[in-house]
Amino acid sequence: MKRSPILPLAVVVLILAALVSCSDKDTPEACRYETTMNLDAHNYDAVLQSPCATTMQLAAAHFGKAGYDTRVVLNRFIDAKSAAGNRDLGVYMGSLISRVTTPMLDNLSRSDSGYASIPATSDEYLDSQFLLSLVRAVRALAIIKTVIDSNGTGVLSDCDINGNNIPDEADALSCALVSAGSTTPTTAPCVFSAWTGTATPEAADIVFSGQTGTYRGLLVTVPTLTTPVSCPTDYKKLLYLDPGTNTYRATITVGTCQASDLQMWPCPSAAAQDFLSSFQTDVDGAVTSLTTALTGTGSTASEVQQSIENIRTQACGADVVCTADELATYIQDRL
Repeated sequence: MKRSPILPLAVVVLILAALVSCSDKDTPEACRYETTMNLDAHNYDAVLQSPCATTMQLAAAHFGKAGYDTRVVLNRFIDAKSAAGNRDLGVYMGSLISRVTTPMLDNLSRSDSGYASIPATSDEYLDSQFLLSLVRAVRALAIIKTVIDSNGTGVLSDCDINGNNIPDEADALSCALVSAGSTTPTTAPCVFSAWTGTATPEAADIVFSGQTGTYRGLLVTVPTLTTPVSCPTDYKKLLYLDPGTNTYRATITVGTCQASDLQMWPCPSAAAQDFLSSFQTDVDGAVTSLTTALTGTGSTASEVQQSIENIRTQACGADVVCTADELATYIQDRL
C-alpha cells in the first residue's frame, strides 16, 4: 500500500500557525507591544534598540539606564519632606543619588532632550513635562553628589574630623564654593558657623588630556577635632578658569584623573562646566516643567512639587538666584 504524500492535517496546522506567529512578530503592533514589555521589565538596551520605540519610551529608557526608576524617585522626593532635622539633602545623597558616572550623566542629558522635544500640541506633553522635571531635579542633585564624592565610591564618607556632623568631603565642597570667584586664587579661610577651614590653590594652572579648558587645583584643609583612623585632613577640589570673566569657579567633576602636573585631581566632566550655573539651570528647569505639568490635583503631585521647589529655595534663597555662598550653606544645613 502506497504512503500518502499529503502531510497529516495536524502537521499542516502547526506549520501554518508557526508561519502566522513569525509573521505577527514583524507587525508594528507586535513591535510596539514588545517595546512596552521591555520598558516595563527595565530592559532598557532593548528599548533603545527598538525600531518602533516612541520618543517618550526612549527618554524613559535613558532615565532608567542612568539608574533611576520613576516610582523610586517619586518616593524619595516624598520621603524628603519629612526628613529628620530638615536634612532633606541627606535623603537625596544617601537614598536617591548613588554613584555618579559620565555615562549616567550622559543618559540623563539624553532623557532630558527626549522629554523636552515633545511639542505642546501633543497628548503626551503634560506627562513629558512632569517626567522632565524629575530628570532635571535628579541631575541637579547628581552634580552635587559627584563633586562631593570625588573618589567615585557612590557613598559619602563617615569621616567627620571637624565634628560638625557633615561628611568632611562635603565640607570640602562648601569651602571650595566660597573660595571660588577670584581672578587670582590665593590661600584663604572658609568660615562657617561650626568650623573654619583653609583653601590653598596650587601655584599654577593645569590642563587635562582630551578635555578643553584651563583649571587650578585646590587643596581644602579641614580642621581636626577628632582623628579617626584613615580619615584625611586634606581634600582635592578643582576650579576652572572662566574665559568670559577671567575668574576661577567650581566645576563639575566625575572621579579622578591625571592632570598636566602629573598629579591626580578630580576629573572635569567633559568640557569645562560651571558648577553653580549648571545647578541653577537644572533646578529652574525642574520647577518650570513641574509647574507646567501639574494641575493641582493629587497629593503625591503636590508633595513632589513642594520637595523640588524646596531644593531651589533652600539652595538659592528667597530670590531663587543661586550664589556660591548660598549653595555652600545649603550643603552645611541640609546634608
